This record gives sequence, structure tokens and C-alpha cells, in this order.
Amino acid sequence: MRILLFAIIMSNCPIWTSQAADLTVTVTTEQAEADPAAVTRTALSNYLALELTRITFDVLEPGELEERVELKLVAWGGQAPGEAERLEIGRQLLAEGSYYLTSLSYLIQAGGAVFPDDRPEASHAGDALVRLDALQRRLADGIAAGNDVAAVLIEAEAIRALTEGNSAPPPDFGPLAHHAQMLERALARARTGTAL
Repeated sequence: MRILLFAIIMSNCPIWTSQAADLTVTVTTEQAEADPAAVTRTALSNYLALELTRITFDVLEPGELEERVELKLVAWGGQAPGEAERLEIGRQLLAEGSYYLTSLSYLIQAGGAVFPDDRPEASHAGDALVRLDALQRRLADGIAAGNDVAAVLIEAEAIRALTEGNSAPPPDFGPLAHHAQMLERALARARTGTAL
């Protein structure tokens, strides 16, 4: 009798009769469409960083850069550059940027840096090498993720200034000091349609 009474009570109990929750998870591999303006800005920023790094090593004349940027914008035709072109810019930037960072590291390791005399040379050297190692990782990771990595190379310029005896980069130190202004000027011309 007790068992029958228990069965009747439990059959009317909402805890035992409720349906299990539907825990189905739908996984989708679609990625949200990237904002074309943001894609263009990132690609152009990385392209400028690449070309300014080349100017640092005298591979490119400073006077050639503005025209090259204009031609790039015209080739993109007001659209975001395609994935293949963005990957190629990233590949070249990784090679050139890594070379720059490695060159600074070798300069320091070989004792060719002239650090400011506010701290012992070994302290400056050790700190700079740690920063350069971190910049190498940020450069590779940023490019792999399709991010703007200009800040990595601008920070490398600060380390280069340090190796030349400056506590902070002087105004207009190195080609990359002009990156932000050049980027904004090029993007403004692209928006107004005055590129070439």
C-alpha cells in the first residue's frame, strides 16, 4: 500500500514528470563580416609600417613612399584589399620586421649599442633584449591574427633610440615616427576620393 501511495504521489509531482531541458548546441563556423573600413585601415597601417621599415634600412627612398601608398589605395579601388594581398603584406612585414628586431638584438649583444649613462649598460642591454624578444612574439602573433602591428615597430624605434644614447626617442626619430600622420592623411584622401 505504501508503495502504491508513493507511486501515485510521485506521478503527480512535477519534479518527476517534467521534460528534460533541450541542451542541443548548434555550432556555426561562419565569421562575422569584417568592417571593410577597419580591414582597409589595418592593411594600410601594416603596409605603411612595412615601407617605413624599408626606409629605415635604405631599401626605399623616403620620397617614393607617398606615391606607393597612393597607388596601393587606387589599386584597392575604394574596397578593402583581398585576403591574398593582406596575407602577402603580412608575410613581407613579418620578414622585414623580424629582421629589424633581430638586427637590434645583434647590435646589443655585440656591444655596439651606446646606451644612456643613467643606468649600467648591462641593465639597459638586458631590458632591451627582453623587450625585443617580446616584440618578436607580438609581431608574429599580431600578423597571424591579421592585426595592425605598427605599434610593435614603433616600439622597436624607441629601443633603437635607446641604443643611440637617447633616453627617449627625439621628435621625428626614424621613419616610423611619421606612421600615424601618414596613415590618417592617406585614409582621409581615400575617403574623399582624392587619392591620385
